[in-house]
Order: sequence, then C-alpha cells, then structure tokens
Amino acid sequence: MLGDGVVGEMSQSKLSHAELCLRALRWLRGTRRCHPVFGDVASCEEIPDAIGWTSCFRWRGSTVVECKTSVSDFYADKMKVVGFEHPTDGDYQLRGRLGRRTARELGYREITLPRMGDFRFYMSEPGVLTPKLIENHAPDHGLLHVVGRKILIVREAIRREIVDHQTEVRYLRFAIVNNKKPYELPKGADMNANLLAISGAV
Repeated sequence: MLGDGVVGEMSQSKLSHAELCLRALRWLRGTRRCHPVFGDVASCEEIPDAIGWTSCFRWRGSTVVECKTSVSDFYADKMKVVGFEHPTDGDYQLRGRLGRRTARELGYREITLPRMGDFRFYMSEPGVLTPKLIENHAPDHGLLHVVGRKILIVREAIRREIVDHQTEVRYLRFAIVNNKKPYELPKGADMNANLLAISGAV
C-alpha cells in the first residue's frame, strides 16, 4: 500500500459517506456549475454518489463524483466495472450476476464495463485516498479532498474518451419519470464564492 502513497492510515474517514455525498452534490452544483445535479438515483447498474451536467465550455458534459471513506471501499469500487461479454452474440453480464468460473465455462470473456461521466472524480478526506493511488489504479479519475469547509482539487480529472452516455440517458429518464428533484444549493449560498476551487477553495 505504501507504493500507492497510502500513508499510515487515516484510512477511515471522519466524515460519513452521506456527509461526503452532500459535499459532492454541493460542489457539482456550485463550483462545477452543473444543472441538473442528482445523487443516489437507483436507475441502472451504476448508481453514482453524485452526477451533474453542465454546458460550461471547460467542463462541458457530465461529471461523476464517487465518495470514499476508506481505501478498501476504493478497491471494492474497482470490481464494479468488471463484467463478462460473450464473444459471439455480444451479450454481457455483470460480475455480481455471473462468477468468473461460470463465465469461463459459458465462454464469456472478462471486460471492463463503460461508466458514466465525461469527467470522474473520487472524493475523500486527506489521508484516505492519495493522488498516487488514483494515478496507479484509476488514471482517468481526478481526486477531491474535503478539508474543513474547503474542497481541494488535488488531482484534476481528464476528459474521458469512452463514456456510457446511453446509461446517462436512462438515468435522467428514470429521474424525470419518478419525479426526482435535482439538488439545489441552500438559499443564500453564494455560487461565486465557489469559483476558487480550481486553486483549492470552496
């Protein structure tokens, strides 16, 4: 773990997962200028902690934030993108529905499933996830650290080339059909106060 830049272990976050998710929603709506912003909409295989869409030129498209309270939670998240595809008919199954042994016996091959988000970030407190860990195991992700009332971008996210936009459409359709309300900043919150996040403050 030391090779991944995991220091000592503050390994367990002081903030709960729910508290981190709320910070992620607020960051997307305020700093990232996303609208709409949703969280925990169980509509498809992937259920991002927070996702938002923006037309701002620099970040145009979708941004996903996954919140982690421990390193083990991060490694468990990596297994969610493992699936199996049949080489002849194109059918694919999620890892949770089909084990590796059964998949091999049925002729499926292991693949990495596409995910939502033109940009993707992990969010944690400092000492839980490090830039080196993300670089080694999720190089197409950025990293956000929650420090008190601030959210620091300690690793910027790149624009991803392979994005599951089809699932994003299903996600939004589910939210609309089920009358899910997008997240809004609390009344009185100043969106302009969040613009310093690129250099480190929210």
